[in-house]
Amino acid sequence: MAIKTASPSRGQARRIYFAFLLVAIIPTAALSGLIGIYVVLDTLRTQTLRNLQQEISVRAHGVGLFFDQLAAEMLYLADASALDELRMALRTSDRKWIGTATALALAKKNGCLACHDLNKKLVGPAWKEVGKKYAGVAGAEEKLLLSVKKGSKDVWGPIPMPPNATVKDADMKTLVQFVLTLK
Repeated sequence: MAIKTASPSRGQARRIYFAFLLVAIIPTAALSGLIGIYVVLDTLRTQTLRNLQQEISVRAHGVGLFFDQLAAEMLYLADASALDELRMALRTSDRKWIGTATALALAKKNGCLACHDLNKKLVGPAWKEVGKKYAGVAGAEEKLLLSVKKGSKDVWGPIPMPPNATVKDADMKTLVQFVLTLK
C-alpha cells in the first residue's frame, strides 16, 4: 500500500517561500547591513583620526610660531636701553621724547630700521630728509601713508620702497606723523 502525499497548494508554496526568505535571506541581509555599517564607521573613524592628526600638526606648528615670535619680542624687550629711555621720558614728562621713543620702538618692531635711519641714508632716505622734504606740504601725511602701505619708486632714487601691508594702520600713522616732525 503506497502512501499518497498531497502536493502543497499554491498558497502553501508562497508561505514556504516567504518562510525561507525570513530564515535564509533576511538574516544574511541584516548581517550584510551590519558589515556595511561597520565598514562605514571604520572609514569615518580613520578619516577623523587623520583629520585630527593634521589639526594637531597645524596647531603645534602655530604654537611653535607663537613661541618663536614671543622669544623675539622678549629679546627685543631685553634691549633695555629703549625701555629705559622711555621710562625716563615718562618720568620727566618729556612729550617729545616719549613720541620719539614710541616711534623708534614701532620702527624697530616693524622692520623700518632695516632700510631707514633718523640721520643718514641707508637703503632708503634718512627720516630727517623725508621730514624736510614734506615740511609744510599739503596732504603730506596722506601721501606718505600711501607710500608706506603700497610702496613707492623713483621718489628717492632708483631703489623702490616695498609695500608694507602687514604694518598696522595705527603704527603707520604714528611713524609718518613722527617723520613729519623731523627737520
